[in-house]
Amino acid sequence: MRRFITSLTGKLVSQLVILALLLPYLSFTLVSRAQAQVQVLPSWAVTEFTNKKSPGTNFGKLAADAVSSELAKTGQYDVQTKETIDRTISGLGLTSPLQGQVNLMRVGQELRASSIVSGEVVDYQVASVAGGRQATVSLRVVVTDVASGLSVNGAALGAQSTIRPGDASDETLITDAINSAANQAVQKIQSQSPLGHDPQHPYRYRPH
Repeated sequence: MRRFITSLTGKLVSQLVILALLLPYLSFTLVSRAQAQVQVLPSWAVTEFTNKKSPGTNFGKLAADAVSSELAKTGQYDVQTKETIDRTISGLGLTSPLQGQVNLMRVGQELRASSIVSGEVVDYQVASVAGGRQATVSLRVVVTDVASGLSVNGAALGAQSTIRPGDASDETLITDAINSAANQAVQKIQSQSPLGHDPQHPYRYRPH
């Protein structure tokens, strides 16, 4: 028996037995870690932005889609789909963009989101520049904690589109600027410095 154990075949058999005994525990550990990674992501929902410049146009929806996309790219949030959010808003008898904090919280609670994002397309302009045309957009983004109803993070900024030929449409230029603003807004939200020492709201947002 001792010769078998010390032989190459015996060593291989011993290692296979050990591996067979450890495999269930390794599998359980890997599955548990994977589940923990999925569960740890906070659920965020981005609602249609209010278009302060020209209500009724599509830019509020484009801004929400752009911010949602940028948040998803970070891999740090479980960003709810536009279809789920629209269906929830309709089911509550509400319309987009949501009006008032109460309606915003109702949607956030119904979605079981930890945070709900709203915002405004404050202004946009298209101007002729050297070599073509360019759009400038002012965007305001607010992240609200659903549990407390407090605004805990956000960004207010302006961004420009790339300079395009003179025949580029206003919509193309403004959409480009909105995408740029959304990218910058999400970067700012992520880099927001802690304010105060409130453990429940370490990134308290102070609107400007």
